Amino acid sequence: MNRFYTAENLNYTNGGYNGGNGNSGNGNGSNGGTECSFTNTATAQGYLEATGTGNPTMVSGEDSVTLNCIFADIIKTADRDSITAGDRVRYTITFRNMSDREMYNVKITDNLSPYLNPIATTIMPAPRPGESLEKGITLGRVPANSERTLTYTAVITDDVTEDVVNRAFADFSFRGSDGTEQIASTHITSLTLPLENQGITVTKTADKSYITSRDETVVFTIRVHNSSARVLHDLVVSDRLPTGMGYVENSTVIGNNPAIDADPADGIYIGTLAAGGDATVKFSARVNMD
Repeated sequence: MNRFYTAENLNYTNGGYNGGNGNSGNGNGSNGGTECSFTNTATAQGYLEATGTGNPTMVSGEDSVTLNCIFADIIKTADRDSITAGDRVRYTITFRNMSDREMYNVKITDNLSPYLNPIATTIMPAPRPGESLEKGITLGRVPANSERTLTYTAVITDDVTEDVVNRAFADFSFRGSDGTEQIASTHITSLTLPLENQGITVTKTADKSYITSRDETVVFTIRVHNSSARVLHDLVVSDRLPTGMGYVENSTVIGNNPAIDADPADGIYIGTLAAGGDATVKFSARVNMD
């Protein structure tokens, strides 16, 4: 099976190159269109042994091979930039025929992440009997210089633990200049949707490292960071002090607000915390070792 790539992926060095709307040259032509050709010429030269009193005769020959370009590729996109468990993702895979001839038997194959459950009824065009995203979905014929799309929706599984990666490619056929059928495939296109960090980070500090008095007062600071890309709702911060310590009334400060009487052992309601946001709670506790 031949494999054809887009113009951006072609490297050429020696030999003549003709771009569709560009210039021609010995490996220095520019690709101004989607049609092009590469011509490589081989030559041979030698001398035939002289006969009689004559001189050797120089002989030479040459032959060329021309390779024509047929460009097609696929582009894969999703309706979101990141994912979490239970998300529904709509994927679009576009097959682009960038040549001047029709392509047929176009079939897109999408190697799905194990953390994706595609919804069969959302696959468009609808799969033919025996087809699936992993086995290939037929798009049929794609006229010259046009495109067709495959779309579907998938659900992120509850056990997702890493980024979701899909790899898609397309097989297709076309008729060569001599009318024979040619079979080819596009490059493989990958799409990665990163898994959002859904956790919250709690950091607790004290204004001292040692207790040096039986009735010493310690100021504790609790910082909560929303490491998710989503808003956190109904946040409650709790702190149960160890035996021998008691909460100091009216010592709780939430953010930069005035102090209130809110014992962290009962839970302090913060409410909403923006994506990537932080919340701070400070309170005092007194040592009671009598």
